[in-house]
Amino acid sequence: MGRAERAGGGGGGRPAALGVERGDRVVAYMPNIRRRWWRSGGGVDRRIWSSAAPEFGARSVIDRFAQIEPKVLLAVDGYRTAQGLRPHAVVEGILEELPTVEHTVVLHT
Repeated sequence: MGRAERAGGGGGGRPAALGVERGDRVVAYMPNIRRRWWRSGGGVDRRIWSSAAPEFGARSVIDRFAQIEPKVLLAVDGYRTAQGLRPHAVVEGILEELPTVEHTVVLHT
């Protein structure tokens, strides 16, 4: 992934490390899971925040996120369904349509 930074369970990719400041826009393309630690522990309360679940099609996600011109995109490397783990192959396509994204943080599922 082009502008991706991998993040495990530690503090890598947290807002301060990425230069995210008050008023910056952060978006998340991930299921509503417990590992959304970045938001709760990262002080996103002073940032503009939006999220979309993987069930949204890529075009819907792009249309939603492009409106706020995000600086950071959070994503998971895949998500589990009844059929098993599905990788997020659409993240690169989303990034191509969001030129304002400076950092992409990919969380391991």
